[in-house]
Amino acid sequence: MLISNLRLRVALGFLSLVFPASIVSAANSFSNSLTGFTGDSTVPATVSAVAAAGFNFSDLGVGDTPPPDPSTYKVKFGSSGATFGDLQPVNVARNYMRTIATDYANTSFVAEVTITTTDIDNQNTYFGLGSGDANDDFFRTPDYQTSNASIMYWGENEIATPTIEIVRNNDMQGGDVSETPAPALGNGTHRVRLTYDWFAKTATFAFDFNYAGGAFNADLTTPAADVLPLYTSGTGFPQEPGRIFFGGDSGSDATQIAGPVFKDFQVTVSGPSVVFGDFDSSGGPVTAADWAILRSNKEKDVSGLTHQQAYFLGDLTADLKIDHDDFVVFKSLYETAHGTGSFAQLLASVPEPSTLCLLLICGLPIGGVPRRRLNPM
Repeated sequence: MLISNLRLRVALGFLSLVFPASIVSAANSFSNSLTGFTGDSTVPATVSAVAAAGFNFSDLGVGDTPPPDPSTYKVKFGSSGATFGDLQPVNVARNYMRTIATDYANTSFVAEVTITTTDIDNQNTYFGLGSGDANDDFFRTPDYQTSNASIMYWGENEIATPTIEIVRNNDMQGGDVSETPAPALGNGTHRVRLTYDWFAKTATFAFDFNYAGGAFNADLTTPAADVLPLYTSGTGFPQEPGRIFFGGDSGSDATQIAGPVFKDFQVTVSGPSVVFGDFDSSGGPVTAADWAILRSNKEKDVSGLTHQQAYFLGDLTADLKIDHDDFVVFKSLYETAHGTGSFAQLLASVPEPSTLCLLLICGLPIGGVPRRRLNPM
């Protein structure tokens, strides 16, 4: 359901730019074949080797739920890659590997992984950006119906009518962003690519079916998913961890077959790390200098610019406009960083504040100014 700017202002009032030191780790480009490990995720030496390569596992409990026994959801390694759901009986042994780096939601990147499945009708696979926490209340599905933000390929296919389903989760809600028919998706080896554009606030998934190695050749590309609500919903990115995660399950507690195999992971960071609203790239929370940039560019025609160029002029809503919606977002960001009423104090220090500024202080709508309506979670 669409929401008005008034509701957007209410939601944004809770947005926080506080980054807990315990969860922030710099995004970086790296690759790993996943074929050089031995043992499984219950073996301390294996866990250490996997961590040294830049990954960990989702063995945490959710909320008041204690962590499960690691043997219940173990990931097995060998020369073919990482096998998920390996002959374990509980929740089809669903587990995930995740990057240790937690701030991929603050940058643009391209990530890929190869998936081999022998029973796509039952074996489920997942690949995306989020906390990668396995929610025990929903069959250990990553981030689903938790407070965590995520965007993912939800690989729960039916062999008769296979589809590429993209799901967005946040604020205890989740739902399809797109569902694209994929008749070529069957048992076998496929490679999936996630292209994340931080400035355009989009996530696009592409698939190379029956992948035999070598260069990626996209056989199917999903519609670009809008991830702006993950940044402007009141919770979500960037204050929550943004890991790249992948994993799956055996598909059946009864048959206890080995699950899908993942290998040849790689991620390439393709843009700078950006603090939302930090137009002058000072690296910290928004300041008066950032407001000066936005104010000086209000109503400027940026339709011919790239999303990155428009952002650094003040386009927070990724619509190639600098208008009332951007002022609303900035006001919330500024007051979150500096306290309630601080934005009014900032405007009072500016000579002859405009009518637009005064209306922003009061939180009143502005007639005649184009407004973007955002999809909530």
